[in-house]
Amino acid sequence: AVITVDTSSYDLWTSWYLWYAGFNNHSYTISATAGEGGSITPEGLHQVLRGQGITYTITPHDGYIISGVVADGYNVGAVSTYTFSNVTGSHAIFAEFEQIIAPWANPFTDIRESDSFYDAIEYVYKNGLFVGVSDTEFAPDVTMTRAMFVTVLGRLAEIAPDNYEGSSFEDVEAGQWYSPYVEWAAQNGIVNGYDYAHFGLEDEITVEQAVAILYRYALVMGYDVKSNGSFVRFSDGGDVSDWAVSAMKWAIGNGVYTGKKDRLLPADKASRALVAEMFYRFDGTEE
Repeated sequence: AVITVDTSSYDLWTSWYLWYAGFNNHSYTISATAGEGGSITPEGLHQVLRGQGITYTITPHDGYIISGVVADGYNVGAVSTYTFSNVTGSHAIFAEFEQIIAPWANPFTDIRESDSFYDAIEYVYKNGLFVGVSDTEFAPDVTMTRAMFVTVLGRLAEIAPDNYEGSSFEDVEAGQWYSPYVEWAAQNGIVNGYDYAHFGLEDEITVEQAVAILYRYALVMGYDVKSNGSFVRFSDGGDVSDWAVSAMKWAIGNGVYTGKKDRLLPADKASRALVAEMFYRFDGTEE
């Protein structure tokens, strides 16, 4: 006899089972990345089965803290762990970190926190623009020379000294600590010297000279120099040399130089503290 088996229900059950198994075995991609200053574990792309979960551990490096963890576009806070539970879709997680800024350990006995230029000295020292005249003295009242000023500017520009071995001025000897910085400034039209042959290395730089050099640097770097101030509130505005007028108005308008009370004192010698303040206002306050 022929035995007939009804397979309709069997086929239905098999189809359902295969669908169910495939549904539950489906996996989704989880992306995990970390910014500078720490790590996230596990990092990279991982496949997680539907309904399963995955936990991430966020660890800052020494000197950093967790500033935030962004999961699927939402900041979930500065958490050290985060779990995607019962996964039913793809996810992304990103860990952000922030460097811990330790208080400045002021090494200078002649600089006090109450000094108006304290923040400026901290800025130029921490950023390697200035060094002290000794391990414990900054000498804020000592006048800057033209060679010193251009050297500080070259450090700000982060030039490669080895790229400037020659000398455009007779009084600038190649191979000295200031030589590549003066040559860089000369080649870029930032300094012109007194004439085609003399830069005046050891001459004490005046306020208007310092302002003019900073102004030319701003032009070379493509900074916006349209904002200009006025000499109206300064009793000695007429004392500014013709070649320095535009630069001085720019400096006043942008807060790079504020004068002293109602005077600009353009011909005064610029002290180390004053120059530090100029660089701080020019660059440090933009950080």
